[in-house]
Amino acid sequence: MGKSKLIFAALVLATVIGGYFFYIHNPKSKQDKYTSAPPHIDTSMLSKRPSITTSNDTAPSPPPVGEQLAPGTAWAEARILSVEYSDSLPSKISVHIKRVRGYGPSTPPIAPDSKLSINVLRFVKANMQYKGTFEKNAEISTVLTYRKGISMGGRDSGGSWAIVDIK
Repeated sequence: MGKSKLIFAALVLATVIGGYFFYIHNPKSKQDKYTSAPPHIDTSMLSKRPSITTSNDTAPSPPPVGEQLAPGTAWAEARILSVEYSDSLPSKISVHIKRVRGYGPSTPPIAPDSKLSINVLRFVKANMQYKGTFEKNAEISTVLTYRKGISMGGRDSGGSWAIVDIK
């Protein structure tokens, strides 16, 4: 290797090493490295954002349910609007939801002041002592369950609400 090639290689190596140390030990390069915006962001549009502070929530929180509700269930207070019968037993009721007291996991929401159609026949047959509970204009506090319906073709046919318990 010739003398000129050796000198050229030494100069290139010294420049690379010197540039590296200058970049590492230069305070301005460290500051820019961590605080400057990437080149694709227009920094003239950025401004100091005000800090976000939280405020105390003044909305009343619902009272604790006191017991855990099962998945797919809701505890509601309602007024019975109408009753349908099957073989002299209440089979379906239409209710006005006055208040929802709690939900179990994965339960579809029920809007207060809404109207629901609820299947009660299976509950009444299993709990005959509640047969007289389902009368027009009666107030009930009940645990409801949502049963998702599937039609013959495997399509979702909506679902229905049914009573699980009377509180």
